[in-house]
Amino acid sequence: MSDRFNPLRPASTPSTPAYLSNMYAAEVFPLAQREQGVAWAVAVTNFFSSVLALTFPRLLRAFSAPGAFGFYAGLNAIAFVMLFLVFREVCPVTNPVADR
Repeated sequence: MSDRFNPLRPASTPSTPAYLSNMYAAEVFPLAQREQGVAWAVAVTNFFSSVLALTFPRLLRAFSAPGAFGFYAGLNAIAFVMLFLVFREVCPVTNPVADR
């Protein structure tokens, strides 16, 4: 086995350790579109995970380990704030009301 970066590794790595997050994603969608919604959520998650895996070695060379970590931490903080500003709160809504 080579120590070099293998670009096909993200495509061949199974996504089974993250099965619980997919189950939580199912609760977001109404029953009528639950399968399609979870399929899209899994596809988007796997796409961005592949992008992260393919771009991280180049970022690591450009920034160093703390810099690359800080860059991704900053992107996560920006996404967290944007999610709070864009999406409405659904806590007071019950499941039958959300399914309409």
